[in-house]
Amino acid sequence: MDSGCHPRRERRARKFHQAAADAVRAYAGREFRLDKRLKDGESLRRRGHGNPLQLAPEVSYLWGWFCELSAGRQSSGYGPQPLSYGDIRAWERLLARRPRGWEVMLLKQLDLDYLEAQAMDDGALLAEQMEDDEARSQAIMALLVGG
Repeated sequence: MDSGCHPRRERRARKFHQAAADAVRAYAGREFRLDKRLKDGESLRRRGHGNPLQLAPEVSYLWGWFCELSAGRQSSGYGPQPLSYGDIRAWERLLARRPRGWEVMLLKQLDLDYLEAQAMDDGALLAEQMEDDEARSQAIMALLVGG
């Protein structure tokens, strides 16, 4: 079937893929920052912070796929190495995964987000967490006062 026959369906699919990617990246970004080890050896998660975001079941497989891939990640003396397309292809074959193009691109973007979080210095990471905590507190107060 010609892919140009259903432009409305294709637009809906692109919107879904973009929304799925945005949701997974938002969730993953928080997870990456919560699990990054600070200079004192602790992570924000171990200090009691959590991820208020939840993944919809329809997209949670994407996070699972990234975790599978990242578990096999190579590391050098300078930190974690990026996932290569060869790594992704080997993972596909070993686990009989069949990601579509947009899913592979999302996995690569999640990898960049992960590496960026690992490179953050403690000050930036803690400042970002304080902003998240403050925004969450303000939202809760608005609900209490308004309710």
